[in-house]
This record gives sequence, C-alpha cells and structure tokens, in this order.
Amino acid sequence: MEYHTVRFSALYFFLLYINDLPTVITGSAKLVLYADDNSFIITNPSPIEFADKLNKVFTNVNEWFRNNLLFLNFNKTTYSQFRTNNSQKLR
Repeated sequence: MEYHTVRFSALYFFLLYINDLPTVITGSAKLVLYADDNSFIITNPSPIEFADKLNKVFTNVNEWFRNNLLFLNFNKTTYSQFRTNNSQKLR
C-alpha cells in the first residue's frame, strides 16, 4: 500500500509541476499532454511561417524547461509534417 501511495504522490506532484506549461505556448501552438509526454500541434500553410512558429515554440518550451530545472532532450525530440501534395516540404 505504501508503494502505491508514494507513486501516486509522485505523479500528482509531477502534474502540478507541469501545469503551467500550456501558458508558454498560447496562440502559437496547441499542447497535448499525456502522462509524461508532450506534443505540440502547429499548423500553418506557409512553410516559412510554420518554421518560425516551430522555432518560437521550441525556444519558449526550452526556456520553460531550464527555468524549472528540467531539460529538453533534443536527441529524443522528433517532428512529423503532414501536408498535401501541393504544399512545400519543410527543410
């Protein structure tokens, strides 16, 4: 019973800790939180504006991580681009 209480407390405190992360990216992306994973959904038909938004979100999130004594592991960070046949590929 004690193990489950400690585990629940740790998860609860993690959720409280990460609760203000959505305020970092308002307007530029949509944040999806699931357990200890984060996903950012960024949409824009212009590849240049999309790349600018992407860089802005990563800069803000990375700063939030540093301010909260966490780090963003860029080796495990990936992105997927969904586009139509007519749109340009992000480079």
